[in-house]
Amino acid sequence: MAGLISTRGSCASMLSNIRFMVVLGVGLAIAISSPASAALIVDSLHYDGHVRIGATLGVEEHHLETNLSAPAFNIALPATNAALPAPLLSANNLQITSLDLAALAVLDGEFLPRLTIWIQNTNPLDGFEVFDNPLNTSLPFPVRLNLKLYLEGLAANEQLVVHHRYEALNSIIPFNAFTEIAPPSGRGSSADPLILQLGLPASAVNFDFTNGWLKTQLYYDTERVPEPTALVLALMSVAVASAVRRRPLK
Repeated sequence: MAGLISTRGSCASMLSNIRFMVVLGVGLAIAISSPASAALIVDSLHYDGHVRIGATLGVEEHHLETNLSAPAFNIALPATNAALPAPLLSANNLQITSLDLAALAVLDGEFLPRLTIWIQNTNPLDGFEVFDNPLNTSLPFPVRLNLKLYLEGLAANEQLVVHHRYEALNSIIPFNAFTEIAPPSGRGSSADPLILQLGLPASAVNFDFTNGWLKTQLYYDTERVPEPTALVLALMSVAVASAVRRRPLK
């Protein structure tokens, strides 16, 4: 009897170990295949403010054309526009004070990797203002953030999917979505980066319409690109279904 109990105990222990190894293997497989295991690269970043004093218009431009990956700190984001017409003041030089990655963060109940970009003016002589002139409040989205992004090692049959959120100095609802000025384009590979053109109203960034800091959160994932054959079949199915609905009854 004792031997039987011992044998049962050994079998139970072995079964438990097997279950543990299966769970561990599945977890490792998910981790390895997750986009969190690949770096999301900022191929370029443009942060611009459309400004206005009276009838005089201008754009304070801040462009960075270089590959950035997390973690990174205190990256210069210089003013790149030509001299603005008087009485507009010169644009301030900015900084990406922090570019950091959370391997897993929660968005709408789903766990996704998240890249966070902080843009600030750290110069007290500028009053820490990002845009040195009043934003043009006659425009619906005078603040623009344009990004080119790609995921390292993106498979040929996959595309990058990004969910964007922001928090600014005067965010009434923290981490709300930007407004997309144009539909996203590009697959998200190094050869075909994902292009996001995002906008904010002046009221989102500061009470006096000069901007403080901006924190952008990019939650990302991948999805399979539809096969051409599957796409053709799906379109044919829709066409047949539509034709059947329009067929007159006899």
